[in-house]
Amino acid sequence: MRKTICVLAGLILFIAVQGQKTSNGISVIKGERFNVIQSLKDLKPDPLLNPRVTRDLNGSLIKKTWKDTIIDYGTKASGDPVVQKVPFLPKNESPEPFEAGPMAGSKIIKNFDGITFTSVSPADPCMTQGPGHIIQMLNGSQGAYLQIWNKAGNTVVPQTYMYQLIATPGYSGNGDPIALYDPFSDRYIITEFGTSGGVTTYINTLIFAVSITNDPTGGWYLYKFVDNTAFIDYPHYAVWPNAIFGTSNDFNTAGSTYLGSSVMAFDKSKLLSGDTTVTMIRTIPSFFGTGVNPSTKPRTTAPIGISGNTAPTNPNMGMFMYYHDDNLTSTSLDVDSIGIITMTPDFANPANTVVRISDRMVAAPFKSNVCASRACIPGGAGYDAISDRFMHRISYRNFGNYEAIVASHTVDANFPTLPAKAGVRWYELRRTTGNWSIFQQGTYAPDADSRWMGSININSKGQIGLAYN
Repeated sequence: MRKTICVLAGLILFIAVQGQKTSNGISVIKGERFNVIQSLKDLKPDPLLNPRVTRDLNGSLIKKTWKDTIIDYGTKASGDPVVQKVPFLPKNESPEPFEAGPMAGSKIIKNFDGITFTSVSPADPCMTQGPGHIIQMLNGSQGAYLQIWNKAGNTVVPQTYMYQLIATPGYSGNGDPIALYDPFSDRYIITEFGTSGGVTTYINTLIFAVSITNDPTGGWYLYKFVDNTAFIDYPHYAVWPNAIFGTSNDFNTAGSTYLGSSVMAFDKSKLLSGDTTVTMIRTIPSFFGTGVNPSTKPRTTAPIGISGNTAPTNPNMGMFMYYHDDNLTSTSLDVDSIGIITMTPDFANPANTVVRISDRMVAAPFKSNVCASRACIPGGAGYDAISDRFMHRISYRNFGNYEAIVASHTVDANFPTLPAKAGVRWYELRRTTGNWSIFQQGTYAPDADSRWMGSININSKGQIGLAYN
């Protein structure tokens, strides 16, 4: 946008359907509705459904052998210029080179325990809320647990494994759950991944459960999307008016070769109506350069979710974010930057689906590689900084006279000083007309503590909330 960035500008992919999967990795998969739950609150767990154990304290028992070898190519940056060395101050009173808004007042109106730790690693807890209910999910030894409360804090659906809803012989849940509330349809969506069809050595199945009404204790449609050509890892999703958009990190079925980060679109209208088949469109964007080791590219593209019930200016075009770190690329033309990918699916004629880069923005310099081993945050054997990706979730909000996106990822806030210290780099992007631009950004690291795995959102008043470990 302001400087040359080592990506191809404005590249457009027209997705051609040539069977299940084309030679360049483009997929159109027909999802299958395989079960309907009439009343979740009346569901009686079947003791005969006892799939294999898939997780323990060492993580998923379906292992990937691929390891990310990080090569530090050096950087033109002399450090992180937007590190926040003090807590937030009122605007125009901060000595830092950015505008930090005042701390928003907060009040806890209800506090109650969720699902407790289930002795697996990672726990991957997630939660969503709608007008009357809260759904929490997290990993267990046999896939994803779920539990539902009303807003008074009373349990209305007790803790149960998601595979009890699936009730399909030969399916084993592996967790990585995501829970979503869709304000545009007033429905709930819960997901996990696992294995089916006799596959036991790699993840080949994405499971979606969609509430039939706005009462999540009632009926649900169950769908499965099966792809036997790749190990589909780290799926994340976002709700839009026309589709559920998602991303995944894809490996070969042996788990030994990284293929890239997919962007996905699911036909939401059919999911909501209980159609027997639902189209899923998936492709790995290939516009980060050719002949480049995948580990030097953005390894995880993240979907942008919508906060509030006002649709985007283009409600049919899903958005995703990535970043480029010049430490991880050998070309001298690259600079630290962030970018937006858009996807406009055509479920009636997938050949007309368009994926492209819409905006690229030069960011304040950063070094994303906090440590070579990833697991370097002090404590026991070390916590995983997960500093190679944007964190879930990236949030969009339409304010009427402008649009905003807030996003965060982990960086080395001490760079170039040793030892490294994890801090949370956050951004607020804005757009009135035309292109997106960075409105403000900072790296929150006001003291000696490491902060990582942030999660950020923006409310209807424009106040930004950031949580982290």
